[in-house]
Amino acid sequence: MRQTVLDKTEITKLIRRVNSLSPDKRPFWGKMNATEMLHHCNLANQRILSWNKPVNPGTFKQKFMKFLVLHVLPGFPRNVKTAAPFETRGKINTQAFENEKELFKTGLLEFAKPGKIFSAPHPYFGPLNTRDWGRVVWMHVDHHLRQFGL
Repeated sequence: MRQTVLDKTEITKLIRRVNSLSPDKRPFWGKMNATEMLHHCNLANQRILSWNKPVNPGTFKQKFMKFLVLHVLPGFPRNVKTAAPFETRGKINTQAFENEKELFKTGLLEFAKPGKIFSAPHPYFGPLNTRDWGRVVWMHVDHHLRQFGL
């Protein structure tokens, strides 16, 4: 079975990994520091958790990208440029690390609450259903934890 944040056991594993992250931990790739990475994930997760607008149908390119990432590639590629609303480099003070870390953990726990439905569009994959979001969020968080060797 593929990992998903809809599974509380998987969230527990992700939280265990992030608990060993420190503000001075250097990434193996990319330009974000640990605080910026957590803030980036928090912005993305909050958008998914709070979405309440209509969603346009996906384009062929978005559908292709979704299929490729969810069913072919082993994970997100390194150094892919993020969508502008989630760009955090230089936009948050490293002193916010502990607060961002706590927001990260509590946000993840929201995904596994029974009855939650997620319908936000992904900036590159277009509309996703709840099952797809569970997988995409897990892949995104795993990608960034691996970025910091976790």
